[in-house]
Amino acid sequence: MSAKDNEGCQAFSQATDSVPSREHIEQAAAIAANVIDGQKSIGQSMQDPYTASVHYLEKHRIVEIFQNLTSRIAYERPEDPLEFMLTEIDKVKNGEKLPELKTK
Repeated sequence: MSAKDNEGCQAFSQATDSVPSREHIEQAAAIAANVIDGQKSIGQSMQDPYTASVHYLEKHRIVEIFQNLTSRIAYERPEDPLEFMLTEIDKVKNGEKLPELKTK
């Protein structure tokens, strides 16, 4: 083998040594996707506060409940609006469905 061929082989050997393995590439992709072993990584669990708040409100139907309460208070005009809201929230806590706005 000539010296030039030997240099070419060494250059190829060094180049293939620097190519990342499939395992390394998959691990880098998992880190980029913020998922390792099916678990969320620290980066993924840190969601921006606005998005986290919106998800929380949707999950617990907070906006829906308060829209129902405020529209019913405005329409029905109970003597004690605070007591009305507390009574209705107790119903929600007990698993009852709030009535829809009743038109007279």
